[in-house]
Amino acid sequence: MPHASATARTNQMRALMGGAFLPSFLGLAATRVWLQVNLFASYTQSDDGLFTVVNNLAYGLVMVIGAAIALRKPFSKGNRTAVAWLGFAVMTFSTVLILAGKETGAVDILAVASVCGALGGGMWTAAYVRLGLRQSVLYGFLSLALGSLGGLALSFLPEALSYTVSMFMPAIALLCYQRAMKTDVGPQPAPEPIYDKEPRSTMLFIFGGLAVFGLALGISRGFPAGEPVPMDALQRVVHQMGVVVISLFIIWWFIVKRKRLSFSFLWRIEIMLVAAGMLILSVFPGHFTGLAIATVNIADTLMLGVLWITLQDVARHTTTDVYAVYGFAWA
Repeated sequence: MPHASATARTNQMRALMGGAFLPSFLGLAATRVWLQVNLFASYTQSDDGLFTVVNNLAYGLVMVIGAAIALRKPFSKGNRTAVAWLGFAVMTFSTVLILAGKETGAVDILAVASVCGALGGGMWTAAYVRLGLRQSVLYGFLSLALGSLGGLALSFLPEALSYTVSMFMPAIALLCYQRAMKTDVGPQPAPEPIYDKEPRSTMLFIFGGLAVFGLALGISRGFPAGEPVPMDALQRVVHQMGVVVISLFIIWWFIVKRKRLSFSFLWRIEIMLVAAGMLILSVFPGHFTGLAIATVNIADTLMLGVLWITLQDVARHTTTDVYAVYGFAWA
């Protein structure tokens, strides 16, 4: 009887997740850990000054170029494999260059690393588009939570050791990606290209909304000084653990409790976090700046999961290449 009970619980969890648990899709967390260490200074401050400007411009430019190519001619299986291997190779090698570049102030090295980040993150879109929405929410937000825990741990290590550990992340991500592409994700209903019927103005409206919200996040993270704000240990814990708690809540709400999860609900969480951070800055200027920045950083990091799930649903229900969908919106 105990064995039968355990089997029943296992079957119930599989039904909740839409099939067997697929740990290979959590390799996305390794990519995020690499990005946190190499491009975002392990979130030890609100941003990284000029380096943040350069890496965002380079990151966005590569995304636009890749999206434009995919829009003109969808990527073949061989092309996607090449992107994954190229991302792995250059991400691994560039970690050493980034550390040297920060010491010399060479922002061009960071720009190269941003190109690597775009390749390393972009390759996962081909894997996640195979999943159903319930699976995508589970693995997407669980990867976000694991990435936050990993990034938080590395933020307390000496810089050289932190970079050394991060050098193994691209290899882990590549191995997981290869496994994820070969894994049977279970029976999925055939997706209908419902977004193909939407007018182009709808997509432009969505992209415009993303850009405005991204601008609001950028301004709030630099407000009111307009420069990087250092984050001490407590603020880093608030930021990263806040992401973990909210990510697990979303998984619990949608996967375990099987409640309705609308995209508007996710975006309302984002707006409330940014509003809370701005309110703290307005009411308690100078006294709780770190707490406010940590709160806004929760929204900034959580947006990765919200945007990832939103675009996964769009890419799955359109005939447009997945790289084009993710590339234009992310840029």
